[in-house]
Amino acid sequence: MAFALHGGNAGLRGDRVQGRCSSGRVVLPARADRAPQRVVRAADGVRERKRSAARSDRRRDAKDGPGAAANPRRRVHVQRGKHDRDGHAREVGGIGTAAELNEPVHVAPQDQLSFERRGHLCLRNLLSRQLVLEWLAPAVRRELAAREYEVLLQKVEVMYEDDAAVMASLTSMTEANVQVLRNLLAALDGELPFLQLFRLWERNGEINKIARSTRFKSAATALLGTKQVVLYQDSCFLKRMGDKATRWHSDLNMCPLDTSSAVTFWIPMHDIPAPEHGGTGLVYADASHRDFSLPFWYGRGTAVDGRYPISHHNALAAGDVSVHAGWTLHAAPGCIEPEGRLAYTCTYVAADALVMAKGVRERVHREDHRSWAAWIDRAQPGKSLLDRANRHLTRADGPLPLL
Repeated sequence: MAFALHGGNAGLRGDRVQGRCSSGRVVLPARADRAPQRVVRAADGVRERKRSAARSDRRRDAKDGPGAAANPRRRVHVQRGKHDRDGHAREVGGIGTAAELNEPVHVAPQDQLSFERRGHLCLRNLLSRQLVLEWLAPAVRRELAAREYEVLLQKVEVMYEDDAAVMASLTSMTEANVQVLRNLLAALDGELPFLQLFRLWERNGEINKIARSTRFKSAATALLGTKQVVLYQDSCFLKRMGDKATRWHSDLNMCPLDTSSAVTFWIPMHDIPAPEHGGTGLVYADASHRDFSLPFWYGRGTAVDGRYPISHHNALAAGDVSVHAGWTLHAAPGCIEPEGRLAYTCTYVAADALVMAKGVRERVHREDHRSWAAWIDRAQPGKSLLDRANRHLTRADGPLPLL
């Protein structure tokens, strides 16, 4: 939705939500008359568990090498010598053999309830700090650099959509015109909120392994309450120092799928301070995803000031992930950080989502058009993504892979 962000950071309050909680075990005291027998049984159980763990360790060592079982969340292989599509040195296996990506996430029931009620959640340490800083962030930066023309063209299309002369000139643009695009954006004089790039997972093998990992699939299915999801899109957002605030909006307003079951994982590529300390993490309008009356009675583009409690998840460390529902209104402050702010996102929708009918699709905001333009004309309108008519989209090599 095209909402304006009023007042910058004013009135933001911190509201930390812990997304990963270790489940505790309640140990009841044994009755005195049965204590010796229970102690023996407990000791036998401990020995058996140790033997079973040792067997599992040996099997993992044989498969992944020594040390994998002892600390699977921190195991990242580094092997040099290969190169990715842009000629950069690439770590072979690396992120794809990081055991954490193959570990399903347990989202506690109270956190699922909080997500359902408020429309957002913070999953602390969902990824290891090492994986983010040494693997994901460098891969995202390489994609941004290699696809600069695509990044600039998308933003010019969005910012100049009402300028017929500029839009007409874009039809003859090529990668040789990068400087022309730079000049057009520079002429906006500080009006840019961010630069954005879509569908990194299709071009970069390491990012592909993250976006399609068991880790994100399990979190997405738990929060959406579904057994299967498709990877709808991924993108990265670069806020440079001086870029203005990101306006209030919801992700599904820019999606050509007819569904309410969507979830986005917002992953900072470095530590981010809390908004009141100059950070540019997302801020949320609590429970806005459940507010049917706003668009029904007032239409799109309505200011949200005073309608909802506004909250955020305080400072975010590399490895923390901020999660929000598809219709949750969210925004971000302007960037005053000298190094800027970089974040990567991946969005999943329930696999039974419907492709919008063509008449309805005209109402979809076109800011994300470059994310879905390549496949939308091959989709069967009004049919589920699981329908035979759309099965080609959700194959493993399709644009909306089924997970």
